[in-house]
Amino acid sequence: MRLAGKKIERGKVETIVIPRGDDQIVLKAEAVVDQDDFEKICPRPLPRVSIAKGGKKIERTDEPKYQEQLLTWARQRVAWLIIRSLEATIGLEWETVDIGDPSTWLNYETELAASGFSDAETSMIIQGVMAANGL
Repeated sequence: MRLAGKKIERGKVETIVIPRGDDQIVLKAEAVVDQDDFEKICPRPLPRVSIAKGGKKIERTDEPKYQEQLLTWARQRVAWLIIRSLEATIGLEWETVDIGDPSTWLNYETELAASGFSDAETSMIIQGVMAANGL
């Protein structure tokens, strides 16, 4: 695609600057335009289905177990988006997060805190990711 003759090749990139005294921590967040990898690794949970009289299928979306699974899936989706978006930061390495392992994705919060990021700074990072992704 082109706009005014210029080829559009990347998603939106947000620069997140966190001042630290005389220094600055600079992170980049890029829009994640393809979420197929997430769907393959972490498919949306399906509710239990029961059959009513007459053969009508009823999805049991109100069951607590399904609600818990759906909440975990939604949290993992946000964590995956944050991790993937921050991959635009050259040299950023996670110690306990593996993009291929959904059980590690929520560790990004712990790693940010362990790296000395305050709640406000973590919020700045997440806001940058959300801005890059148009959320």
